[in-house]
Amino acid sequence: MKKLKILAIETSTNLGGVSFLEDNLCVFSKSSTAQKSHSELIHQFIESGLNELNWSLNDIDLFATTSGPGSFTGIRVAVNTCKTYSYIFKKPLVGVDSLSTLALQNLPLIAKEDNSTNKIFCAINAYKNMVYYSQYEIIDDKSLPSSLKLIKEPSVIPVKDLALVIKEKTWFLGDGFTTYEKYFSTQVKDFIIRSTSLQDFPSSTTLGQLALDKLTLSPQTFEWNLFTPLYLRASEAEENKKGILYSPL
Repeated sequence: MKKLKILAIETSTNLGGVSFLEDNLCVFSKSSTAQKSHSELIHQFIESGLNELNWSLNDIDLFATTSGPGSFTGIRVAVNTCKTYSYIFKKPLVGVDSLSTLALQNLPLIAKEDNSTNKIFCAINAYKNMVYYSQYEIIDDKSLPSSLKLIKEPSVIPVKDLALVIKEKTWFLGDGFTTYEKYFSTQVKDFIIRSTSLQDFPSSTTLGQLALDKLTLSPQTFEWNLFTPLYLRASEAEENKKGILYSPL
């Protein structure tokens, strides 16, 4: 059976990445937190991958993009790139939310660590003292989408209100931790489990694997014009125009 060739782009956080996969196997991956814009780096990474693999964009069977939440401009880079390719080459476009990607890629790492809890709290910096978050329960440690049960859909919350949603021991993943840790209440800190092995930025490789799973298992049609990003908030420019200020810490 022919293996599906996948191009996956994840740009929802400060880490921008591109992966090429054959089915679930990553055959090329490159990412960077360089200060250059994601739009500049991503197209360089795509060109590098195509050249190294001797592929063309027309060879790609599935374009996978982050759907967010995360950086408004970052999400647009991945979404617009994949939408354009999907339209031109008439191939499926599948979006995967960044929080699910973050949770799944850390499952093998969590399995090697403390097993006192099966709860995961993913939080991505939403700026203005807020985080995008979702919550999961670990069913098993097989690193499959079915290994996680979604407890809370992706949402946005002020950092000062985290105690309202973190009420038991939980793995805390994402740059929401590294950005705002010093502002967490004692109650929240007491519930958090961390490890130096954790990955706090969603991976384009895991995104591609999740996209393949969705394409394989879902009966829906994945066309470029049917895809809607998961922004959760307006852009910073729109919020500034409306006078939306920082949430207090």
